[in-house]
Amino acid sequence: MAKAAVYFTYAELHDDVPSSLEDFRARLSEFSRIKLLHICSVINAALREDEDPRSRKAHDRLVREVFSQKTAAQLLKPGENVRFVFHRQQLLFVMKESLLNCRDDGRIPAVPEDTFGELFLMASDHLPLQTTNPDTLEDKFVWLAANLLPVQEASAFNNFDLSIVRSQLMLFEALPKVESKPHYDIPAMFEGITGMPLMTFHSLEFGALTKFMKFDAERFAQNPRNYSLQREWFSSTNVPTAQVDAFLNFSSSTPDQLASELLKHNSGPNDYTIFRDKPLFRDGDNLFLVDFSFLAEKIESAPFWTIHSTLGHAERKEFHSFWGRVFERYGNDLLESAVDGHLNALYRNPVFDSRPNEEVCDAILVCGDSAAFIEFKGATFTAKAKYGNDPALLRSELDRKLVRGDKRQAVEQLCCSIQAVCRRTDPERIRGLDLNRIATIFPLIITRDDVGSTVGVNAFLNCRFQEGFNRKEMFKTVTPLFCISSGDLERLTNYLGEAKLTDILEAHYRVCRRRGKYLSEPLFTTEGNKMLDNRRAKPRILTEAWKGVGNKMIDQLGLNPEDENSEKKPI
Repeated sequence: MAKAAVYFTYAELHDDVPSSLEDFRARLSEFSRIKLLHICSVINAALREDEDPRSRKAHDRLVREVFSQKTAAQLLKPGENVRFVFHRQQLLFVMKESLLNCRDDGRIPAVPEDTFGELFLMASDHLPLQTTNPDTLEDKFVWLAANLLPVQEASAFNNFDLSIVRSQLMLFEALPKVESKPHYDIPAMFEGITGMPLMTFHSLEFGALTKFMKFDAERFAQNPRNYSLQREWFSSTNVPTAQVDAFLNFSSSTPDQLASELLKHNSGPNDYTIFRDKPLFRDGDNLFLVDFSFLAEKIESAPFWTIHSTLGHAERKEFHSFWGRVFERYGNDLLESAVDGHLNALYRNPVFDSRPNEEVCDAILVCGDSAAFIEFKGATFTAKAKYGNDPALLRSELDRKLVRGDKRQAVEQLCCSIQAVCRRTDPERIRGLDLNRIATIFPLIITRDDVGSTVGVNAFLNCRFQEGFNRKEMFKTVTPLFCISSGDLERLTNYLGEAKLTDILEAHYRVCRRRGKYLSEPLFTTEGNKMLDNRRAKPRILTEAWKGVGNKMIDQLGLNPEDENSEKKPI
């Protein structure tokens, strides 16, 4: 279950007077850029745990090491709320600011040193938060999303093995089954652009992640290179040197290169796109980790964005549409693997009886006397919309990509299709599916982007759904619209062998209604839904698939998993 925590700010230690951005940058500029990058990298790594985004034990130890004894005692004083001095969002912000405001020949921090430690508290003062509370309910929900989306992403924990499996299943199993023109051979295109076969890229990513999986403070103190990546790490593989070099260059940049890119593309303090693109920074021949989750995310994001960047505007639209169909295929395959055909029965791409060339929706899951009408959306959202702290811009993009753009999007598609088959007068029929025994319809959107499980987004989309829905004309019960992300769908597969999807959604709705939350909270972070036990369990379907994928990557690298000498091998 997700728990909220509050971070300390500089103002709390200075009579409620926050630092100015100018003061923060002036103090920051005293220090060595490369040393600050290393320090933030180490703190970020030390805070990470296998099953949790941050380690409280490591956090408190770092506070005592960085601050004076008096200040550390003040910051670590027990209280009612969970409080943090260091957190991922802040550390990434300090790294960004250091790229633009520091020189490599700046002074090296001496710890414990309050002057240095307070830099991080000052940074927390400058993480943006919209304070204006909107008037309309819709705008309140978007305001929540704009404020909390960066926080949710920064607080999330990334299971890298699931990222690899998801990407493998989408690109090597779902994609070849998509019958669409134009058809994009993403693995071949990726190799043509990068010089790496996609399977080799995934395998090298896997090897790099194993290098950074465990942070050993003692080994790092002995030699910081122990927590860095070098070309030699892959010396035991059979991957050609040219492809290893291509991978290392593809995933890393020097501080100067990062700074240059940041000057060109920066949508605000919460935009860490440069680190998502280059999650490793170079210091000599060594590559150091910016952020583990960003390195893991690149497994999924790199194929799409690498190809996207080479296309013109018109072809990008076609490519995005194709990507959406690949995600739709992946989602339907995942559901089919999870259901038994009785408790939850899947109907892929149902069409109208009178219009066989027009789909009702992407899938219908029949659950006894209820049915979920499902739309999969592979849409990507811009960095400005997600991280620009601009609710109006986020609302515009949500409307355009999930409600109505050049044509009907998920919300309008579900609204129109459900009204067509549920209206009192001359309802349309669905080919191969008798709706007479269905009493209740659950509209459900599943997004590829994590925005679908961001606080406030479901509630906003439900408002937009209700605006266009004529409930009085329906002879069946139609619930509010639900929205989840692909990650939540994957977690739901653990339950669909024993519970109806619609029962889980109804339980979520009842809990939100009882708490007055208007479906604003994401499915797996809402307390009180007793149907969702053991929420931290990994999706069994993907866990099983990982065994085969892991072996493929070991084979691709030419490694022997039984070899005891693993010091130089990414296994």
